[in-house]
Amino acid sequence: MRALALAAPPGWRDEAAPMVRYLQAQQLTGEAWGELPARGGFPMGSPTPRTPPDAGHVDLSMTRHALQALRAYGLPDGDPCWAEGRRFVARCATADGGAVYSPVEPMLNKGAAPDAAYGTATADAALALRALGDPDDAPRAWLLARFRPDANPGLGGPFSGYAPAMRYYWRAVASAVFAAGEAPPGWAASVRDALRAEQRDDGRWENEDGLQKENDPLVATALGVLAWCDALG
Repeated sequence: MRALALAAPPGWRDEAAPMVRYLQAQQLTGEAWGELPARGGFPMGSPTPRTPPDAGHVDLSMTRHALQALRAYGLPDGDPCWAEGRRFVARCATADGGAVYSPVEPMLNKGAAPDAAYGTATADAALALRALGDPDDAPRAWLLARFRPDANPGLGGPFSGYAPAMRYYWRAVASAVFAAGEAPPGWAASVRDALRAEQRDDGRWENEDGLQKENDPLVATALGVLAWCDALG
């Protein structure tokens, strides 16, 4: 959806309308979901919409991508998806201004504790808030205080090894946040320097660690290009 909106070929909105309807149907919305932590989020997608209390896997990363797609399409501000999305993003927020990956499956949160914030989740929260049309002050402040170009910050416990294993995703989402607002001094140059140092002779990027599948050059290179473009300004 975001690619279609950027390229804007003739008739793209008509072509994208079925995707919009699909996303709207997949979002976990309505009073039937009550105060369940999955409410407002987007699951992985299924042939038929999920019904309470069976949310399936729901996380902040997938939810912010869906919200960004609906924003790119130009869904009206009064659409219920935005208020429902705010519910979910708010449930991911931590007391220190950061965010966790999922309030539905806390065992998948990779912070120092199941309820502790870390870099990629917090950057996803900032991007989700932007898609919602809301200020991203709290997650941005968290990111400003902890940015580093070499590893995903805030990871701990059994997930400590994911800090370098997620560095391409981290650079991509952090760069997207910083390119659109207040940013740490020198962040763009540090991201570019890190990417230059790691790029292979054939142009690809590839993480030596496969914990987050960034050892696949298609994954790492796509994320590297996203980070590079935002770091170029």
